[in-house]
Amino acid sequence: MFSLFAADQNSERWTSIAGFEPSGLAGPWYTGAESNLSKPIRDCVAAAEAGTFILGGLCWYAWVKPADGATPRLEYRPALVREVAISLDEDGGLTFDPLQGGWDFSPLLYQWFENLQLVESQVAGLDDALPKILEKAGLGIGGTLEDRLLDALATFFPRLAEGIGKSKSLGAKLVKQPANWILLRPSQGGPGFGVNLIRDSNALIERDISGDGAGGMLVLSGPPPIHSIGAARPALPLIALNKPQQEAAERVFAFPPVSVIIGRPGCGKSQLVSSLLLNGFAHGISMLLASTNNQA
Repeated sequence: MFSLFAADQNSERWTSIAGFEPSGLAGPWYTGAESNLSKPIRDCVAAAEAGTFILGGLCWYAWVKPADGATPRLEYRPALVREVAISLDEDGGLTFDPLQGGWDFSPLLYQWFENLQLVESQVAGLDDALPKILEKAGLGIGGTLEDRLLDALATFFPRLAEGIGKSKSLGAKLVKQPANWILLRPSQGGPGFGVNLIRDSNALIERDISGDGAGGMLVLSGPPPIHSIGAARPALPLIALNKPQQEAAERVFAFPPVSVIIGRPGCGKSQLVSSLLLNGFAHGISMLLASTNNQA
C-alpha cells in the first residue's frame, strides 16, 4: 500500500500535493486549489467517497522488481504517515484534519530499518526514536518541515537519513517528480491502513502474555529448565539495549531451553539477537544462529 509507482501521478491510489509545505506537525493543514491533486483523488474528495486518507511525507525512491519478473520500476514511499479527514471548500482548497492517533513511521521504513541492521543509535529502535524526532523537527527553525524531519532523523539514524536523501537523485529522470508530501487513498475494504497491521500489532504487544510486559516486545519463556547453563546473570553492555531488551536478554539465558520474542518491525529484535550472541560468546556458551532472512 505504501509503495507507489512514481511515474503514475494520475492514480486512484495516490497523488502528490503540489505546493503543500506544512509549517508544523500538529495540524489541521490547508492547501489551496492550485495544489493540483490527481483527478481521480480530487473527484473522490469532492464526492466524499472515502472517509479518511493518509497524509505522507519524508518520502524516498526505491527500485522495485515486480513479482512477475517484469522490468523493475521506480516507486515512491512515504516514511512518515498520518490518517486525516479532508474537506473541500467553495474555492477548491483542501483542509486536512488529523484523526485520532498520531504520526507513525510506515511499515516499509520499519522493514528498511531492519534490513540495514542498524545498531548505531543510543535508542533501541524506531519506536523509541519517533517522539524525539517529531519533537526535534517541530522545534526546529528555518527550512521546510521536510528538511527539519530529515535532520532530526539523521540525529538518531544517520545511515537511514542518508539513504532517504541520496534516493532523491533517482527521481531526476522522471518527466514530473512527485511533491514532498503525498496523499494516499485507503485500500477498499478497510479503513486507514488497510488491514491496519500497525494497530493490530500494538494490540498484541499490549497483551501481557508473559505476565511481564516488555514494551515493544513480548517474551514467552518455556517450562522450567531441563538443564542449566549456570546462574542467571545480567546481559553485558556490549551493545546498547533499552530496558525491555535488557530484560528479554536476561530471561533468554535464565529460562532455557526455549524463549520466544515477539515484536513488530523496528522494536529492536535484531539488536537483541546481536547482544545475545556476543553475551553467549563472552560467557563461553556455544551459540548457533539460524535464520530464513538473508540480511540477518
